[in-house]
Amino acid sequence: MPVDNQILLNEIDQNLAVVGQESAVVPFVAALSKQLQRSANQLLAAGDAWAAELSSIGRDELSERSLAFYFHYQWVDGAKYFLVLWRNVLFENMKAHLLNMDGQLTTEQLRRLQHDSQEQLRTAKAELDQLWITASQPADPTAKSTRQQLESWFLQSLPWPVYRKQVETISTQAAGLLEQHRVLTHDSGYVQQIRKLVHETLEACEKEVNLHLEMAMDGSQFLEDQENNTAAKVVIHIEQLESKIIQQKHSKRFTQQLDHQLHALTATTSIPVVTAGLTLQSKDINFQRHISRWLDSEILPLLYEVWEITIHVRNSLKMALINIRNRAIILKNEPVEVPTIANSRDNLKQALDIFRQQTQVRQSELTELQQLIGQRLDKDLRLSNIFRENELFLRIPLQSTFNQLRTNQNELLVSFHTWWERQRRRVNRYLLSVQQEESLSVAEKTVRYLRSRSIQEENNPYTSIFLTKGYIGESFWVGRTAELQRATNLIKHWRQGYRGAVLLTGNRFSGKSLFGDLISNKFFADETIRLLPNSTFSLEGRSFNTTYDLGEALDFVANQHLNYKPFIWLDDLELWQDADNTIADNVVQLHRHIDQYAGRIFYLVSAGNALLHMLQRTQLMDAHFQATIRLDVMSKEDISQAVLIRHSATHKELVGPDNRTVLPGDFQRMISRIYHTCRGNIGEALNLWAYAAQLEDNDRVSQQMPIHYRLPDFIEPDSALLLRILLLERRTNEYRLRQRFGPAFNPRYSGALRRLISIGIIQRQLDNWLELNESAVNDLTYLLEQKQYLNFKY
Repeated sequence: MPVDNQILLNEIDQNLAVVGQESAVVPFVAALSKQLQRSANQLLAAGDAWAAELSSIGRDELSERSLAFYFHYQWVDGAKYFLVLWRNVLFENMKAHLLNMDGQLTTEQLRRLQHDSQEQLRTAKAELDQLWITASQPADPTAKSTRQQLESWFLQSLPWPVYRKQVETISTQAAGLLEQHRVLTHDSGYVQQIRKLVHETLEACEKEVNLHLEMAMDGSQFLEDQENNTAAKVVIHIEQLESKIIQQKHSKRFTQQLDHQLHALTATTSIPVVTAGLTLQSKDINFQRHISRWLDSEILPLLYEVWEITIHVRNSLKMALINIRNRAIILKNEPVEVPTIANSRDNLKQALDIFRQQTQVRQSELTELQQLIGQRLDKDLRLSNIFRENELFLRIPLQSTFNQLRTNQNELLVSFHTWWERQRRRVNRYLLSVQQEESLSVAEKTVRYLRSRSIQEENNPYTSIFLTKGYIGESFWVGRTAELQRATNLIKHWRQGYRGAVLLTGNRFSGKSLFGDLISNKFFADETIRLLPNSTFSLEGRSFNTTYDLGEALDFVANQHLNYKPFIWLDDLELWQDADNTIADNVVQLHRHIDQYAGRIFYLVSAGNALLHMLQRTQLMDAHFQATIRLDVMSKEDISQAVLIRHSATHKELVGPDNRTVLPGDFQRMISRIYHTCRGNIGEALNLWAYAAQLEDNDRVSQQMPIHYRLPDFIEPDSALLLRILLLERRTNEYRLRQRFGPAFNPRYSGALRRLISIGIIQRQLDNWLELNESAVNDLTYLLEQKQYLNFKY
């Protein structure tokens, strides 16, 4: 049966007509792909048939089989390029759909592209029809030149095998493009949900701050109202306002929803990004990893600042209301017939007035953060950016910072010159410092030590990420590989039925809270119960207000019939003690609970070395826990990496005194100096880096590298006893101290306490509780240990 190429041309027309029947973008792209595959398969069938006609042809049959020659040598190349055009149209429509989903292309523009695409294909098809007419109908079929052309083709190898592979490639590409379109539309939807989630979180924080301002205004208006003149009315109203302050868990809610969205994204895939002739250039990309890392680097640090501002505003309002309530209670108890606030109205209002002034400043900071987050989301978090040929998708500036620190051609010469200048200045400073040092008192040296470890407010845009405590995303996690693997094994064994109880130890800022939060987010995202004294938590719709009785809180958890195996995260065991509940009693209750429920509840407890050393002698802490993980020391390399990652997330250039980019050797010397001072304590190292930071302008930051003064030995027996109590209990107040010391508190210990407060070693918080100055707490620990007032080696 002779082959008729007109049948193929008619079939292609029918395929184009099928494409034209679709108007919605997804069916239109699907029709383009499927009908392209269909047309390619039809061309393959026609080409095979024409090739079969030429498989056993003789020289005397050239004129009879001339159409087969015209098909293979003149027409099929045009047909191939028609299919390439069709594939390119498919690719552009796929890309346009993604741009439309990202808001970069309007629906009207998308429809216009669909119409233009169909017109372009119909025009190209008409040219293909004309090409067949021209090729198959030579001007003079009997001419000698026509005969010579046929004989020339007869002697050549048939080009169809090459064209066949190319057409098969186009068909495969069409199927691949349809699959990639499905992947991209699927992931683009989840990316839009992530953007929406971030904006909803920002709106929730803004709404909470505004609500607290309204509550403060309510309180002020109530106090201004002359009818509310009795202290009893004030106490009742303020308590009502205080009860409306809800502990919103913005971070936990956001993290849980974000994890769900990220897990729904596609893992490694190959995305075509540009056409080049017959080929499609692709990028191999893992959307899960890229988007997660970008969020950790570019968005989460800013969100943590937003959450910190929100929490600060909430706590400030609570403290202001507590302050007013306490003052009103004092007025209420005055020995008069009807206690009033007539003479104290302005004093009572002052706390709320200050709160409103400070919160207005916080609101402006919140607005700036919201704008910056919105700009980054709008600019970068778009899946359509994958089609930018010369740009990395969601590029993280960390890599450029590494390159910046690693590449320098004149490092040896510059390092030598820097070293020489440093040595000269060091000698001069030493000679001057010896004279100055001899003239300073112990109190002056203490104040100098504390001032060298303080943060300048103008540096907050840079230092905040170094001072942020707790879990801020896996992109900021370094080191602790062995400890994390050990914890992973313990959790695995617990899920197999073994005992689940782990104790985290270490000095202050050694990363216990961060490690615990990582375990919580990584393994127990929806099953974590974080217990804090004097707070509220909910289980299965039931709320529980904790006191300082740890056993009571643990029993509440155990008595709930949960449909999951919970994870109890007990951070800072030192906080669980007051006048009625000693730390020893609470530890006994903890041990009882672990022994009874460790098969169905996983316990993670953190405590400082000093407390654990004391408890080990009486409570045998090790015997009740499955494992003890010590977190005191990190390697210098891990600390260097932690500093560099946080610095990179600020998008600022690190410069030296001469405003030139810091060299890798100088950076490592900075880290070595800090590492020696902090004794391998990760939190202390980050704090020291922040203390020395100085913003030069919006884009550059320098390290002033101040002298790391040592804490002078100011310890005497009375102050040592007070400091030891604060190290073991974390916080206290005069009432507790008076109960502990009895008549000896006044005047002996009260005088020592006032001296420690006046020089800044002990700080009074807004709620009137006393705590050690965080910048000195670890050096105080070592100083007390040297003088044998404390043993912190556990």
